[in-house]
Formats: sequence, C-alpha cells, structure tokens
Amino acid sequence: MISTRRALLPLGISVLLTLLMASTGPSSAAAAEKLPAFVTVVSPIFGQLVAFSQPSNFVLGFENADDSNYIREVVPNDETVDKWTQMITVTGAKELAQQREVYPVAVASTIANGYKKFCPKSFAAMELPAPDVAGFKSFAAVVGCGTVTGDGSPRSEEALIIAIKGESDYYTIQWATRGAASDKPPAFDKAAWEKRLADLGPIRLCRIVPGENAPYPSCVTR
Repeated sequence: MISTRRALLPLGISVLLTLLMASTGPSSAAAAEKLPAFVTVVSPIFGQLVAFSQPSNFVLGFENADDSNYIREVVPNDETVDKWTQMITVTGAKELAQQREVYPVAVASTIANGYKKFCPKSFAAMELPAPDVAGFKSFAAVVGCGTVTGDGSPRSEEALIIAIKGESDYYTIQWATRGAASDKPPAFDKAAWEKRLADLGPIRLCRIVPGENAPYPSCVTR
C-alpha cells in the first residue's frame, strides 16, 4: 500500500488489532485446492470483536503495536510487504468513535488524502455502496494513483477503503492492488471492486463475551 504506515490516520489517534490468522494450509497442490477461497478472521479490537473474510492464501506480512496503536498487513503467501501485488490492512482507532464530529467518510478521506499527496496528477477516487455492518455506520470508497514512485519502480496502485464506526472505536479494512504505471488516473473497474467489497463480507462488529476464546463462536455463527 502507499505505505499504510504513512497513510494511517494522522489524527493523533490510537489503533489496535489482533487478528486470528488461518493456517497457510497443506503444501501439496492437491490439498491446497481443498482450501476455501476465503476464510473468516475474528479479532478482539479494544471493546469489540471484528470479523470479516479474507483470501485463504494471505499470510501475515507486517505487524506493529504498542499500548495504543496497531497495524497489521497480510499479503499472498508468495509475496512480502516489500514486494506485493495485493495487500489487506486492518486497523482500529481507539475511542475515535466517541468524537461525534468524526464520521466514517472523514476517516476514509484521511487515508485517501495520504494517497493523493503521492500522485496529485494521477489521483482518482470512487465511492461505493457502504457495506451492511449491522447496527454500525460505515463508508466505502476506492482510491488510486496512476503512478507511484515512492519506494520502488513506478507502478499504479488502487485501494478499497472501508471505514466503520464502532461503539467506541473506529475500524478500517483496506484492500490494495498494484499494477503497471500510467500517466493517467486509474479507470476503476467498478464491478471488480464491488466484488472485492462483497468478498470481504460479512463484516461484523460483535460484543466481547467474557470468558469466550478463539474462534469466538458468538460472533462467527450469529
């Protein structure tokens, strides 16, 4: 991503996430074919559980946390955070939802602006229908750069950004892709991005049940 670590909400806020990753699966091709295309990941993030779906062949590429901040990036199992074609990033922002003036569109826009500063002449954005996260407000958009040169050879980059307002905290899920560089803004394939948005679902925010451990059946099976 146009470094998620740089584009992460520069609002003086805190983020935390602990994802439960699925196994990368059997090494044989025959066994791998039996893996589901997507697996559900559930993680306690401050006061709530966050559940969504991700491709079964994505593995942890980068993780960093302190008492208040967390970022996690997953990439296809044959790629790294330094060289990738796709990346999914999940963040949480502690207590940001308690600030009434902050709306999901503002959270997503902050990340979008992080992209725009890297490609002011080839930047584009497109709003998508907000995902149904039962009981919680959300916003979704796709942003992209025709050409980015920041940390490697020139490339294009597009990213789906989902911002969700939880009970106390904000959460984002971002799915970025890279391709060949262009001197023009991206011409988004709306149908493809709507499919990625659907593939991440269902997205759920659930209350943490005291004493319940992974895989958090109260959230997965509801």
